[in-house]
Amino acid sequence: MPEGSGIKVSLRCRPLGSTEKTNGDTRIVKINGDKVFLHNPLSTGANKEHNFSFDHCYSAETKNVELYKDVGEPLLKKSLEGYNVSVIAVGQTGSGKSYTLDGSIVEDGLVKMVTQTLFNVIEDAANIKDYQVIVSYIEVGDSHVHDLINPSGRNLNIRQHPQLGLYVDDMAEIVANSSEDVVRLHDQGNRIRKLVAADPNIIDRSSSVFTITIEQKAKDTTSYGKKVRSMFSFVDMTGSDHTSKSEDAPFTCSSLNSLQQVVSAINNGVKSESIPYRDSKLTRLLQNSFGGNGICSMIAHLSPSDSDYSESFATLKFALSVKYVQNIPKRNENDSSLVIKELREEISKLRDQLATMNSMVDTPNNADVARMEDLIKDLQLAKMQTWEEKQRMSDMFLEERHHHLANKGILDWVLDSMKKGSHEIQSKLTNLQKDKERMMMEYKDKRKVVDDLKDSLQKMITEYSMITEQGKGSEEEGKQKVAEIHQMKEKLKQQNDYLKRLKQNLKDVQEKQKNEKEDAKSHANSLKGNMELRFKLETENRDKMEKENHQTLADEMDRIKMETEQEKAELKIKKTTASAVNVDDLIRVEMELLDLKSEKSAMAIKLRSMENEKKQVVKDLNELYKRQKEEMEIQQLQHFQTFRHYREAFEEQKAALEQRYRGLLEDSIQDAVYLSSRNQELSDENQSLKQEIAELKDKVSMAGIPQ
Repeated sequence: MPEGSGIKVSLRCRPLGSTEKTNGDTRIVKINGDKVFLHNPLSTGANKEHNFSFDHCYSAETKNVELYKDVGEPLLKKSLEGYNVSVIAVGQTGSGKSYTLDGSIVEDGLVKMVTQTLFNVIEDAANIKDYQVIVSYIEVGDSHVHDLINPSGRNLNIRQHPQLGLYVDDMAEIVANSSEDVVRLHDQGNRIRKLVAADPNIIDRSSSVFTITIEQKAKDTTSYGKKVRSMFSFVDMTGSDHTSKSEDAPFTCSSLNSLQQVVSAINNGVKSESIPYRDSKLTRLLQNSFGGNGICSMIAHLSPSDSDYSESFATLKFALSVKYVQNIPKRNENDSSLVIKELREEISKLRDQLATMNSMVDTPNNADVARMEDLIKDLQLAKMQTWEEKQRMSDMFLEERHHHLANKGILDWVLDSMKKGSHEIQSKLTNLQKDKERMMMEYKDKRKVVDDLKDSLQKMITEYSMITEQGKGSEEEGKQKVAEIHQMKEKLKQQNDYLKRLKQNLKDVQEKQKNEKEDAKSHANSLKGNMELRFKLETENRDKMEKENHQTLADEMDRIKMETEQEKAELKIKKTTASAVNVDDLIRVEMELLDLKSEKSAMAIKLRSMENEKKQVVKDLNELYKRQKEEMEIQQLQHFQTFRHYREAFEEQKAALEQRYRGLLEDSIQDAVYLSSRNQELSDENQSLKQEIAELKDKVSMAGIPQ
């Protein structure tokens, strides 16, 4: 890989949202090829429009698969060659970062598409290479690093390892055997992250880093022990919102301010040791992506709304500065045996150094002792890099994760156990939905046929009326026209009957869907977890039911409209064919019309009443939920206080044990140094005694005394 590989920067603009359209916001972003033009709605002078150039620019109509082809696929190829790669999504809150990485029900995100391709490659290369894929997922804030796979609540530390490079200590790393495993762990981590974001006590804005570690080795014995190790990281940065609309305003998240300083330092030619990577946890973790030995691609996300002009302009300027950052990519070859040998040699040198110092002073240097501890820990970690050991650690993390999720009361919600338990119901719902969609398509096609027949019938009736009024046609022609009209009417009746049967079948499928959803709901009612989760799920179910009811009402209105049109057509036929109209029939029709009008008025009143009742019920539910939530928070506070007391006692005992351990470690090091010195003394004495014995033997031999 050549030196000076610049960061690839792409830009994506999302469509205007429904709220923005309602508010009358205008679009200020225009994309043409690899250029983006940003219109300044507040300026009328020379700065009315800004333009920027990037490696790729994507409009609101662009699908995720296009970004995958341009960004994800090339990065995956480099990752499989042994390079660390990362794709970083930046932009203000609500600009579409998560949509690009995570996708939606409609289309997959980059994470899923990259993962599927990765396992396709692994399957194709199964005869020549062995692979191990490991997944980790963390949340990085200004003051914390939390695990999103194994949410222990601990603040994790970032360390440097001679073999692994930068890594997060005690972070859960789960072995994945399929693309489904990777996607499932990613989705579950997102669920946990949503819970953290919904917690009002967590005010620290945070980013997320989802990493897929790929290790590969050839099946032949000549390369035994050597592995190629690479990491593919997906970084969903926190919203790049600013404290004000001023151009010089800092980001609301201090980690992004630190990242901006790092980028500025790199572009200004600051030496690597002076670049402020350690100013934040985020920049420390992304050190390889910005100015390091990794390959990085950034996707900047924009809002097209004029109300977000200042944020969009700031995002574009930041993205442009990142474009000039140069990395020096380095291929990773992982030889565990060589690393272990080097660590052992360094530990041996430090032990000898401590022995020498111990002969000069009574107490060893604390810095050297701490260095010895770190080296021993690095050696232990290097020994754990075998695939068997990683699988064992993965199983241990999964057990620990299950325990933590159960203690938090979110096990079923995060793991989606209820959905697994109702797999058969979900399968039925899917099949019913497919049947419904097929019938809807058939219904629409048949509806079009019926509409065409109606138009033809109406045309025939009009022609017959004109001939009758003008008296041009003969009696024979008139009878023929009437026969054709009746024939068309009969054909229309047959098609309408078929349409009604199709409509009934569609209703039956909808009824089955409703029953299956009730069964699924009964499973969901057994969901364990906190009250807020259940309230959210119930609210979602109510909204979903309301949408379905609206759709059912729209379908019924279409059916009534169709039947009304058919009756109108029949009345027109009667008008042209009947010689006279019965007065009683007219009175009956007018009476029915009056009844329908009164029913319509009554129905409108009932609908308004039901709408008011619905609003009142929703209000009562929200009030009830609010009261219960307050009561639950009081109980949780009491539990937290009790837990805190236990935690404090535990920390005191832990500190005492750590102090004792450190003392024992220092004593053991001193003992080791002393024993090493004493061993050398005894060795010297032994050598001296051997020399004396040899001399005595020589004297005995010379004196002629038998031995």
